[in-house]
Amino acid sequence: MANPSKRKGDRYELEAARLCTDLFGREVRRKLGAGRTDDTGDLEGINGLTIQVKAYRNISDGVQSALKDSPRNQANAGDPFGVAMVRIRGGGWAFVMTPEQFADLIAMHITGSH
Repeated sequence: MANPSKRKGDRYELEAARLCTDLFGREVRRKLGAGRTDDTGDLEGINGLTIQVKAYRNISDGVQSALKDSPRNQANAGDPFGVAMVRIRGGGWAFVMTPEQFADLIAMHITGSH
């Protein structure tokens, strides 16, 4: 039987994938191989976007972890864009990006390229 933390992480990744599928109108699913040193994010289904999922009791801890891990996972994946989804205790999600990740997204929106 998997440990409780793993089960909880799996559950939140599935929840995040369902939310993204609903928001983006295309299937987003969990990736296999979580926890690898060459981690490329937790979800797949949006070309060019690395999505990392974080769920901590304290949202501040989740945000700090997301800001550290998301850029590294994005670089590992070779994607132009990256974001982390941080689970808010009691329900809901926040999407978190570094200033550089946000600037890349805005540059693409303004110029049509990155």
